[in-house]
Amino acid sequence: MKKLYITSTKQGDGKTMVTLGLMKAFSERVKKIGFMKPVGLSDLKVADYSVDQDAALIERVFNLHANIKDMNPVTIDRDSIDLFTDSVKREETIQEITESFNKISEGCDMMLIKGMVGAACGAVYGLSNAVVAKKLGGKVLILTSGGIGHPLDEVVLNLKYFQSHGLEVVGVIFNKAFPQEIDKLRTFGGPFLEQQGTRLLGIIPYSKPLASPTMREIGECINGKVLAGEQHLGNHVGRILVGAMTPAYSEKYFENNCLLITGGDRSDVVLAALAYSMLGGGKARRFAGLVLTCGVEPPETLLEMLRRADIPVIGAQQDSYTVVSGITQMQVRISPADKQKIASVYDAVRRHVEVEEMFGLL
Repeated sequence: MKKLYITSTKQGDGKTMVTLGLMKAFSERVKKIGFMKPVGLSDLKVADYSVDQDAALIERVFNLHANIKDMNPVTIDRDSIDLFTDSVKREETIQEITESFNKISEGCDMMLIKGMVGAACGAVYGLSNAVVAKKLGGKVLILTSGGIGHPLDEVVLNLKYFQSHGLEVVGVIFNKAFPQEIDKLRTFGGPFLEQQGTRLLGIIPYSKPLASPTMREIGECINGKVLAGEQHLGNHVGRILVGAMTPAYSEKYFENNCLLITGGDRSDVVLAALAYSMLGGGKARRFAGLVLTCGVEPPETLLEMLRRADIPVIGAQQDSYTVVSGITQMQVRISPADKQKIASVYDAVRRHVEVEEMFGLL
């Protein structure tokens, strides 16, 4: 059975994206593929068990017939360190991971294992990526961001840690690389990685749509209330605009796929946005959506106009500054309902990752 343990040098490098794309690519090459996230965060509640969002995503997208608890046997939160300082508990946890892996990998031709961030992550629990990967017997794939300097330095640190545990790192993928970086990553990064005992397996260009949140994610982030356009919450946000100016000045900054954040009492700005979106055939000047702040809702007549214009509107209790701060710090995730983004992920991995070479190395 082929096993691939996927990790990254830091948060936001795109482990979920690449894992999703590789699941699709490898599922076309084997009869049965399985997935596991040995240690995850307590993100979601499934029955009486907390599960990491990635496990739930992969299970739903690929319709895996496996116990979700075995796909993600260990979940942690900020109180977990008290549990794992006990050496007996650590051994029990490693045993639990191994038993779950044996259950879900039965009959599989290949297993993808999504680790945490960094080779040493989890070492304080006695459950570092390197320890877990060694226990499960997988080869390692490292993801990092685009760039020659710091990303490669981080790759070397992670690579040496994995190698010190006797693990083979099959290769490195650079994700979210800007156009001006790609040639240098190939001509310098590739040979450099070979000198370190691994190889370059892909360079995925930066994609704004993949990095952008949807209105649904925005609503969840700010714990907002959907006031209009619920069927269009899958709209992707291109840029964020705070409507604090008069309508005449605000309109200068309106553009397609814009998220407008303004006070719920600013009907004048909302009307200007509505008029803008209805000019030029609608879709060419469409807003991604509106967030109305301070717990104030516009008149029902205005809300009805927004509904008819198919513009999603979310009400927030917080002030505009708090809303913007929360959104700019949020981590963009992939939802099982976001079919367009998932299809884009599949295409990006297929086009920019050496899938066949990687498959042969496992």
